[in-house]
Amino acid sequence: MGDEKYILLLNLCKGVGPRRFFALMDHFKTAQNVFNASYSELLEVPGITDEICNNIIRNRDYDIDFYIKRMNLKGINYVTFYSDDYPELLKNIFDPPPVLFYIGDISIQGITIAVVGSRKPSYYGIKAANKIAGDLAASGVIIVSGMARGIDSTAQWAAVNADGKTIAVLGCGVDVIYPPENRGLYEKIIKTGLVISEYPPGTQPIAGYFPQRNRIISGISRGVLVIEAGEKSGSLITVQMALEQGRDVFAVPGNIFSAMSVGCNRLIKDGAKLVASAQDVMEEYQCYDEIDGSFDDKNKSENDLTADERKIYDVIRSLQAMNIDELAAVVDMPVEKINSILTILELKGRIRRLPGKNFETL
Repeated sequence: MGDEKYILLLNLCKGVGPRRFFALMDHFKTAQNVFNASYSELLEVPGITDEICNNIIRNRDYDIDFYIKRMNLKGINYVTFYSDDYPELLKNIFDPPPVLFYIGDISIQGITIAVVGSRKPSYYGIKAANKIAGDLAASGVIIVSGMARGIDSTAQWAAVNADGKTIAVLGCGVDVIYPPENRGLYEKIIKTGLVISEYPPGTQPIAGYFPQRNRIISGISRGVLVIEAGEKSGSLITVQMALEQGRDVFAVPGNIFSAMSVGCNRLIKDGAKLVASAQDVMEEYQCYDEIDGSFDDKNKSENDLTADERKIYDVIRSLQAMNIDELAAVVDMPVEKINSILTILELKGRIRRLPGKNFETL
């Protein structure tokens, strides 16, 4: 069988979390080699204990094909870190999940903004989440959240109702609906968006899984928007991870007399961008003029590009599709600058992102 299946099998071994997984892959180069290794060879890898060795050896005879077939019957698929379909932004965080299980459209592409906040929001918080997330989604931004009670589900419902795209990152298996009252939202998302989790199908939610999944919420997003968070809100964990990952942080200001706004107001004081509308988020990416449900037609005019944007756009158009490394060689620009320009062209509706770091013109 191919190494993708061995990667899935290794990921399922008890005790092999992301760090041990990548330590094994660095040492043995392929997952198949891991399963072919002897007990003593496995012990040479830092962090691999006798118990983990036994778990790996025990899994050698596991029928992974049957496991995959059972997943597929439920509409569940998986993607590994080494696949072109694995979210590119997520590959660059400190401890990316080796495998993502998913239901929906894994190829979903666009600017991703995470929206997080209180589990028990006020009317103000609900109204802000509904308006800002809805406007962002209507403008083509993909809303990322955890499908939790409160701001999470409000923002994702707003995206669905705006006929936009949303990604739900779960702290349980993708076939486990939690909280159960979000069944309607879940069913909408799997039809029009994407539900993902690092936890195998059937995994029930436990408290420790939710802070861990927050690194994925921020990891697949360009920025994180916080709407209503108290001083010790769990959404501030997502913010901390976003900062560690180099993501943008946005916050909606709140009532200075409300305990539910302490977290957001402090974030703004510490340098997060104040957000009063979807346009405030889009301005950070330098190319959105007005929220009106769609990108303005003038964004597609021939005169809206700078010289560098035009240069990259013309190269991609002439060669049909290109990846970042090829572009860097052709246009003689730093990769960091190219990445920034590609983001702007994407927001202007001039190009779209393809699997494998490729881009094509629209």
